[in-house]
Formats: sequence, structure tokens, C-alpha cells
Amino acid sequence: MKRTMLALAVPAALLLAACGDSSESVAAEPTTSTPAATTTTASVPIAQVPAANIYEVTEAGVTTAVNVPVDKGSPEFVEACRSAHEFSASAAMFGATTVEKQLALLQVDASEVEDATATGTPWKDTAPDKQALLVAAITAAANGEC
Repeated sequence: MKRTMLALAVPAALLLAACGDSSESVAAEPTTSTPAATTTTASVPIAQVPAANIYEVTEAGVTTAVNVPVDKGSPEFVEACRSAHEFSASAAMFGATTVEKQLALLQVDASEVEDATATGTPWKDTAPDKQALLVAAITAAANGEC
């Protein structure tokens, strides 16, 4: 089991890394009571607060869906899908042939696995939009849609 987790930890870390940073910025509208000669905009981070019902979790505790919109045409999704396809091939060699089993491997907390060498953000600390992207990418890869 140690070798299985070690062999899958690296592809899982790469898949999580492929999703990048989840912070975005938006321009705030300037507010004035009188016309001004110049205007400025401020960069304000978008706060992501997950709703209590956005997660679909199996009885075994595996997150199988994150109900957040995913743009399957985005370069980020294309890259995640490519990485998911490679991860799925590696996972299948170790018996993780279903989407749920592959998602379970991806969601394993490296701190709970002896000799784990995975780096990156743990699943529980990954933003919901990135989790949704990963679930969609793993599912698409399993369905041959990448």
C-alpha cells in the first residue's frame, strides 16, 4: 500500500498543481458624489464562501461532485484534463479503475500516509472552484472526453 500511495502521490500533486491559484481580482467601480477629472480602480479579491450544499459526498467520504460552474473550454480545464488523463492511467495500474476510486486517491491527506512525498495543497484546503475543476477533469478523463 505504501508503494501504491507513493506512486500515486506524485501524479496527484501534479494534478492539483495544474489547477493553479484560485484568487481572482475584479475592478471596483469608483464612487464619487461629484464629477472628477480622473478616476481610479482598485483590485478587490473575490471571496469564495462555499455553500453548505455544494458538495456531493459518498458514504465513504469521497467528494464526487462540487456544484460550482466549470468552464470546460478554458485553458485551465484543458490542462487539468490532460493531467487527469495521465493520473487516471497511473491510478488504473493500481486498481483504481472507477472515477470514485480515483477521486478517493486524489483526496487522500498526505499527512495520513506513511512515506508520502506529495506536495501541494491538500484537498480539504483546495478552493471549491478548483475542487470542481478536478472532479470534472477526472470524470472527463475517465469518460474519454479529454
